[in-house]
Amino acid sequence: MNNQDYNDQKSQDDYSGINPDQSNASSPWGDAPQSNPLPADSGKGLSIAGFVLGIVSLVFSCLGAIALVGLIPSIVGIVLSSIGRKKAKLAGAPTGLGTAGFVMSIISCAICGIVFVIYCIVIAIGFAV
Repeated sequence: MNNQDYNDQKSQDDYSGINPDQSNASSPWGDAPQSNPLPADSGKGLSIAGFVLGIVSLVFSCLGAIALVGLIPSIVGIVLSSIGRKKAKLAGAPTGLGTAGFVMSIISCAICGIVFVIYCIVIAIGFAV
């Protein structure tokens, strides 16, 4: 057996198509931890918060004298829902909850404003009489 044959035989025996990094042998220090990338922020939490604030502001809008209090959660709901929808679109996640929260918050903001104005007019008329 000449030197060339010996080198060819050695290279075939040593590697034979197996990648040494993928061997089944475990390290004496244990297996390396798998690195999982952090999930993309899908804006789901912001959408839920905007949805809940839209519901809260709708409840406050029906309470007459404290309808003005409903404006605060409705404005915050509009902001959170729109940010949640934007993040959900970027992450490729569904945007339905963010849209529902956005619409409810806008509707409740309008209702709160209308109810408060009507309530103020009624009180003004009552004092004028």
